[in-house]
Amino acid sequence: MDFKKILILPLLFIGSTLLYIGCCQCMEHSKQFFLARSLFVQPYGSGNSVIDTGRVTTVDSLYFNYTFRGECVVKNESPLFFLGNTARATQCDCIPCGSEGLKNKVVSVVITSDSSYNNIPAHQPLNALFKLYNDPPTAFPFDSIVPTLNRPYGNYYGISLFTTVKPGNSQGHVFTLAIQFADGQTLFVDTRRIFWM
Repeated sequence: MDFKKILILPLLFIGSTLLYIGCCQCMEHSKQFFLARSLFVQPYGSGNSVIDTGRVTTVDSLYFNYTFRGECVVKNESPLFFLGNTARATQCDCIPCGSEGLKNKVVSVVITSDSSYNNIPAHQPLNALFKLYNDPPTAFPFDSIVPTLNRPYGNYYGISLFTTVKPGNSQGHVFTLAIQFADGQTLFVDTRRIFWM
């Protein structure tokens, strides 16, 4: 048997193994965590009405749909990360992007208004007036937001809040949501001014 032919077989085996590892193997350092970089808000009223037009709205409830914008990342990158493919290969059973939860855990969530709201001074927490809204339509206490955000549930991260408590004045309100993370980062987002009576 020819010596070159004997060498080709092991080289083909090694090459195919490396190709499998590089293109298909999903290792423990797949990008299974979501790193939140910014926060987006979409306010609406009961019946999905638009409420931030500058006109007075008289809807029964206000809803704020908050969504994190960010990217999927490795929790702690291995020095050998190049050996595995961090993208999802179609022929492999890989961990979905962000499926293990947020990279940095949420430690607090606060919602405020820039105006006095139902006898609560401006810039003071309105957490007691808001509830977490979930699908199917269910109301949960505001305190359940932090554990909800810290649990793993795929690559969509966000929350919906609602209130039925009207402000008791005709001043407009800019609502600010602040989410603080364990690494010290705080994300803020403001609604446009909403007039609700």
